[in-house]
Amino acid sequence: MDGTTLSLLTDTPSRQFLAASDDAPLLLEEIQFTVLEGPCISAAHSGEPMAVNDLREELTPWPLSGATMREKLPQVAPVYAPPFSSATTSWERSTCWRFVPTL
Repeated sequence: MDGTTLSLLTDTPSRQFLAASDDAPLLLEEIQFTVLEGPCISAAHSGEPMAVNDLREELTPWPLSGATMREKLPQVAPVYAPPFSSATTSWERSTCWRFVPTL
């Protein structure tokens, strides 16, 4: 893992950004919450982990965020978003990702 973010997400439309390991994961986070879709949002809403093996080559279920992430973060390959939740609500989520060197 080369980077991660952590946010507080409740059943309301608002979210609270908590931390990012550096600028690239922060941009990944901003993309998802600007277009209102992405692995983190899906993980929080479904309660299931979301994974993309290679963001650079795979089509994702998130057409806006997937395309924007590929364009703005070409060095990011796998993305994993595990949900963290209580028994009744999804309250935290994190995104983990890995850099792939470009040749």
